Amino acid sequence: MSLHSKIFDSCESFACKIHNFHVGIIKHIQTSKEQYKFRVDLHKYHDALHVGDYFIILIKLEQCPLKTRHQLQVNSAKSFKVLQTIKSNSYAIKLPLNFDINSIFYMKDLVIYKTQ
Repeated sequence: MSLHSKIFDSCESFACKIHNFHVGIIKHIQTSKEQYKFRVDLHKYHDALHVGDYFIILIKLEQCPLKTRHQLQVNSAKSFKVLQTIKSNSYAIKLPLNFDINSIFYMKDLVIYKTQ
């Protein structure tokens, strides 16, 4: 066997190993993406909300001014009406005028108000 054919076989073997390594990496990335998507989808809300539905707002204290915190605590059992769907996960809510906070909330901050 000539030196030229030995070098060619060695290069071909190396290229095959690199190709197999890349295929393994691609499979690993695809598996990782699928697992990540599954975990993200677990946290998504799949119920479509409609204008006119009533919700209770869950709000963190650091999201609003001190004056409004007290008003929200007083009205915490009160339901608020959805005025408009902004995106698939954000909604404009009808709030009293004396509330000094933005009236747009994400779905994660809303709990469906069910009357008995």
